Amino acid sequence: MTAIELAGWSDQSLGWLLANRPDLLEPQPPESFDELAERAYSLASIARYLERANQPMIELVEIVAIAQAGTADGDLTELIGPADPGLVAAGLERLADAAILHRGPDPCSYRLAGSVRRRLDHPAGLGRRARVLLTRREHSELSAIARHLTVGCPEDDTRTALIAWLEEQLDDGDLVRSILANGPSPAADIAQAISAGDDPMLIPSPDMALEALEWLARHGLLIGDMDTGFEMPLEVGIALRGGRPHRCGPRLDEPVLERQPVSGALARSAVAHGARAAVERALTLLDEIARQPITTVRAGHVGIRELNRATAVTDVDHGIVAMLLELLWVAELIGLDPDSGEVTVTSAFHAWRMGTEAMQWGVLVEAWLGAPHHLSVVLPQTAKAKPQPLAPHETQSDHGRQRRWFLELLANIDDGQRASVPSIAELLTWREPALWSNGPRPATDLIRWLMAEAELIGLVGAGVAGEGLTAALAGDRDALAAAAGGLLPTTTGCFTVLGDLTAVAPAGLDRRIADRLGTLADVESRGGATMYRFSMPSVARAFDRGETAASLMVFLEGATDRDIPPSLVRLIADVGDRYGEVRIGAAGCYLRTEDDVVVASLLGDGRLAGLGLRQLGPGLLVAEGDSRQVRDELRLFGFLAAIEDRDGELIPDPVPDPNTGDRVTRSDVVVETGPARSTTMRCDEDVLPSDEQITAAIVSLRVAEPPDLDEPDENPAVRWIRLSALDRGVPGARSPDA
Repeated sequence: MTAIELAGWSDQSLGWLLANRPDLLEPQPPESFDELAERAYSLASIARYLERANQPMIELVEIVAIAQAGTADGDLTELIGPADPGLVAAGLERLADAAILHRGPDPCSYRLAGSVRRRLDHPAGLGRRARVLLTRREHSELSAIARHLTVGCPEDDTRTALIAWLEEQLDDGDLVRSILANGPSPAADIAQAISAGDDPMLIPSPDMALEALEWLARHGLLIGDMDTGFEMPLEVGIALRGGRPHRCGPRLDEPVLERQPVSGALARSAVAHGARAAVERALTLLDEIARQPITTVRAGHVGIRELNRATAVTDVDHGIVAMLLELLWVAELIGLDPDSGEVTVTSAFHAWRMGTEAMQWGVLVEAWLGAPHHLSVVLPQTAKAKPQPLAPHETQSDHGRQRRWFLELLANIDDGQRASVPSIAELLTWREPALWSNGPRPATDLIRWLMAEAELIGLVGAGVAGEGLTAALAGDRDALAAAAGGLLPTTTGCFTVLGDLTAVAPAGLDRRIADRLGTLADVESRGGATMYRFSMPSVARAFDRGETAASLMVFLEGATDRDIPPSLVRLIADVGDRYGEVRIGAAGCYLRTEDDVVVASLLGDGRLAGLGLRQLGPGLLVAEGDSRQVRDELRLFGFLAAIEDRDGELIPDPVPDPNTGDRVTRSDVVVETGPARSTTMRCDEDVLPSDEQITAAIVSLRVAEPPDLDEPDENPAVRWIRLSALDRGVPGARSPDA
């Protein structure tokens, strides 16, 4: 299509074109119709439109491409099959309005734009026409194929006549199916597999039935050779698909979701549980990482030992822990320490921990919506494999779009209903096939992943959209916080202490009280409420944090809703009496001498104050620092100290290795963690132009310099003939779009 033709479009048609192909306005609106035509027929713009087109639009484009590759304009009706003529006509018109198809001189004739033809290598997964493939074969090979078809050879044995005759035979679907039915079974299996796939090419391998491949090649059902590979001709592929490029024809009507009734109370309860559990598990896991950072293996991911530790503290399986770690990384609550090579909490964690539960949940939701990959990608692919969280993953903006398409679909399902995963996958794949065909797993698996992740985060429960889903999609943090208020439990400052040295804390326990209780007792189980158990080590841990028996009793009396059981009172008192009966201090090394005068000199010499010398008993001192540092320091001030082992034998210094120079006293270990991981919080989304932007662009085009009219516009009928000649490969044919 030329700039002159675009200039002849109405404002309404131009507006529809710009609204449905917004990339034509990027980065700045076109300044002329010549520029608009150049953009509209660029390979990049055509590819973007086809990537976002729905299934029937793509299939109609493929059918037009196949039809116009024939010796005539092609019969679209025969290739489309028993579809609603009205829907077919509407679909073809929509493609023409998008400048993907050219309208012909007849009401029902359409052809692809030149750029679209170049974009479709194998429409519908079918090969090239037999004529194109046969012209590249030797005359002897053409004659051999003609003899093996067993339907009589042509009288004219010239190369041109053989190609035309073979093309006519292979275009006979009944003949092709009959030949294959009478052939060997392995050959039929190979042919059916190729015709059902997305690639008509086949490269032979030793494990294939090579005799079957040779049989197919002898009969022209595959064209090629063992060295360069084979290709199934277009006519053969269509014959094996029942006479049409798509076995069931283009599906022009949108698939209907398979809906099931679900209790609203059950769904709300599941959503609330998911939101509460997400915050509690994240907090528990972060506290554990703050206490002891995670060590990664050399491959860069978290190993099974650290997974077991995280599983023990969160009381969930490896898969959920792995997804939580991915989520916390994306939320920038954990990160890699470049010095130690360990995964630890970031500065953002401390602000997140001090926030309200609604704020904490909002951060997790926002992080998941903007995650550059699916959290479930870390899950094992086989039964014996283990999750590999924090391993480098491929980052794709398509993952964010898949997540948004899925959530918007759930948000529009009526209350009290949920849709089955297979029907969701079918509908979303119909709406945008390219989006769901290039993922790490099939579309149905991706939907299961997204459903599990949305339920894990508390946006979906029992397959039903939760209260916060609409706010999350809109990016409205205030509305999301309001929704969180209805999902997360009301904060309470009381828990119950039982007589068997356990305590039951309800969901929503004040964070400061929960932190102090977590220091005094160990978590025994989690669920709707958390069960704690008091023990001598747990109470001693509270004393380690600076508590006393009196302060603990004051805390318990103010935070429990009943009297403190005598068993707990006795436990706290007993720990208070015994706490500190053995004292432990830090020391780098010990100093031993039998001379009291030397001991007095060491303790009295102010120059040695930096060693931190302390006397533990007669002739026995301890110092800060390692033994060699202390020895060298003492030598400076006249003390001839020597180093001994635990048996009292003197230890000589190691002899330096002449091959390596000085003795190495330490080694620097670099933990390789793989490529840097993206922590992008938002994926790019399509920004659709507003009505005002489209109107302004059309006005600008109309007032701009008109298209070049030096050459008169070609007669539509003549243009159509030239396009047909170009498609048929007529020598000297020139594209009008050139």
